[in-house]
Amino acid sequence: MPWVSYMNMTEDDLKAILMALKQLPPVNHKVMNEMPPTFCEICQQSHGYGEYNKIIALKPVSFNYSLYPEFAGTYVHRDGYSIEVTLENKKLYITEGGPKYELIPVAENRFEALGFSTPVSFKRDATGKVKWLISYWIEEDLFEKK
Repeated sequence: MPWVSYMNMTEDDLKAILMALKQLPPVNHKVMNEMPPTFCEICQQSHGYGEYNKIIALKPVSFNYSLYPEFAGTYVHRDGYSIEVTLENKKLYITEGGPKYELIPVAENRFEALGFSTPVSFKRDATGKVKWLISYWIEEDLFEKK
């Protein structure tokens, strides 16, 4: 690791790197160099154990899709960055300013998107209005709806 190259990075540099890494999809990806190289659908390259690495589709659960319009909006983190949730053709999409990913309900009030950095859920205020988005990237992180 070339630590010398990174030792003078600013807090903004580190935040930019973190945001870029959060755009990458989480994967279960193994490489075993002692095995003969085979094609890997995850990284699109050949390496040991490649043929066993598979992209697994998300399995949606039953969900009341009439609630989707309540989730759409811009959610802002206390550090200033935001997540946008949009409703298009009766589907929810999420973005952090880059590509849009379709949100799939995987449990009651829990959504995932292939290619998005984290599962999310939505939290309501005392009146029942959707007020927050919760991100589960490293720990629970709260984004407030604008």
